[in-house]
Amino acid sequence: MSVEYEIKNALLQQSSDLLEVISTCNYVLMNSLLDIHPSFIFESFRDARLALERAEAIHSALIQRSGVSWDVMSSRAGGAQKGSPVSRQAMHRRLAVKGESIFQMAQDFPDINRGNIARAVLSVPPKPKEILKLCAARTNEIMEAKAKPHWWLQNE
Repeated sequence: MSVEYEIKNALLQQSSDLLEVISTCNYVLMNSLLDIHPSFIFESFRDARLALERAEAIHSALIQRSGVSWDVMSSRAGGAQKGSPVSRQAMHRRLAVKGESIFQMAQDFPDINRGNIARAVLSVPPKPKEILKLCAARTNEIMEAKAKPHWWLQNE
């Protein structure tokens, strides 16, 4: 398999994960506007966080393959050189194995990533401004409802 093909597959994986984050955030936003019990949204937060962690890990594998050292990555990410508690070693320990594993998975399943991208694109709302208008319109109503004692018990 050529290097270009491997990079293309890794970028498909990263795009799939990032679109999953967007799709999940849209789901959370829309369901927070509806009268759905708030505990149902926790799983969505977990899914978005895991997809974002996968995207970060494969990003580190991609730029590491291009010759960027872990020192440079940690400094760009606010590492020890900028006074952040993130060191090169901590970043490597957190991302190296996971990034390589996801990179390999991207090579094994590129068709799945293409399908995930197609589904995620279809789930993104065509007019985000309309969603923001709906949010603004419902904000007062939602805040009033949530100001009542035990508001979370009302929808069980």
